[in-house]
Amino acid sequence: MTLFITLILLVLNSGLMMQSGQTSDVARTQQPVTDRPAGQSVLVHPSEMPVSQPASTLRHAPGQPPETGFFTLDKAQQSSSGALTLEDAQKLAAERHPLRSQQPLHESIRDLNVRNLNTQYLPDFTLSASAQYQSEVTEIAIPVPGAVPPTQPKDRYAVSLNMNQLIWDGGRVSSARDVERSYRELERQSVEVEIYKRRDQVNEAYFNVLITRQRLESTDLLAADVDARLGQVKVRVESGAVLPSHADVLEAEKIRLRQQRMALDASHRTSLEVLSELTGTELPEDVVLSVPNPLLYGALQQDGVSYSSSPATGRPDVASIPVPGKSSNPGVLEGMGAATSARPEYKLFSLNRETLENREKLTSSQYRPVISGFAQTAYSRPGLDIFDDSFSPWYMVGVTARWNLWNWNKSSRERQVLHLERKLVDSREEAFEQQISVAERAYLNT
Repeated sequence: MTLFITLILLVLNSGLMMQSGQTSDVARTQQPVTDRPAGQSVLVHPSEMPVSQPASTLRHAPGQPPETGFFTLDKAQQSSSGALTLEDAQKLAAERHPLRSQQPLHESIRDLNVRNLNTQYLPDFTLSASAQYQSEVTEIAIPVPGAVPPTQPKDRYAVSLNMNQLIWDGGRVSSARDVERSYRELERQSVEVEIYKRRDQVNEAYFNVLITRQRLESTDLLAADVDARLGQVKVRVESGAVLPSHADVLEAEKIRLRQQRMALDASHRTSLEVLSELTGTELPEDVVLSVPNPLLYGALQQDGVSYSSSPATGRPDVASIPVPGKSSNPGVLEGMGAATSARPEYKLFSLNRETLENREKLTSSQYRPVISGFAQTAYSRPGLDIFDDSFSPWYMVGVTARWNLWNWNKSSRERQVLHLERKLVDSREEAFEQQISVAERAYLNT
């Protein structure tokens, strides 16, 4: 994204230099026409006709008088005039992105899921009741002289309160919490990456506004030149010095420039509307947009270069700006590397790996023993004495352990899946770095 900004700025500055050259060319044409003998017809090409110097500079907004200042590159003037900077536009677009509302939602989901996982450390209480009838019961078949052997009732009733308390789970809950936290952080960072992509749209709209305004200024300058030439050609046509076709050529050029300006006006309005929608602010058509630092936001200051306006034109001294990639100060390249490493995609890749590591820990914890304590109190018939045919209360406490000794290599396959997912993350990061590297080389070779 930073490379895109820099290239656009170089185009803008080059255009300003070309405009300065055009102004000089126009000034050079202000030479008096040599008087020729009366009656001598001389054919003169319209491009050779003199023209008066336009009274205004190129620093005016579309649809405004030329005397109206549109934007200036002096930073002190920008801050005092309240110009909209590219950084402000990017910040507004990021703050008002529709996906921004998802961030607190992910935090709430994470907190709720972690609280649910923590409840597994709390005792679990259940109340149960049962009534059943059995076709057979245990009987004592040994006859006892003088006594009736006890029997069990075939109908049974019980109401019980059960409590289970997790003592050790092999790290299941802790690993599940880590997975939830890293996953939600991954989702939050994915939103940041999507929001960051909005910067490209802001940059495109922002620089389209600047470029169309520059082209409008160039078109106005050319139109003024054509009008001046047309007036002089008409005078010479009336005097018979040139053919009427020369005036027709300039009339056609005037129409073409008028159509070109209409198209540029439409493009300017569209780009400004897009910028307004992206930033969520109403931007007037004459809003002042400042031109950012073309060399990675700070590299010029490290080289001791600052924007200075030329006294003749009021525009920046473009010749004093060093060529990208050829600066004597390594701060340019360092700034490029810092801008690249700060991209949110790198944090997204890191969180992907962290989530996979936590998932692997959770997978390993699933195959460790689980130890729990339990307690049960009940009122039933029969009670613990199965030969007592009456309702009685009773209770019991104890400890249980559960361990899955064989899972048919399920854990091994799950680890293989996680290993393959790591390779996917590595390949995505490699592709991203290659894309950045290609863009950097293209920038340095510009």
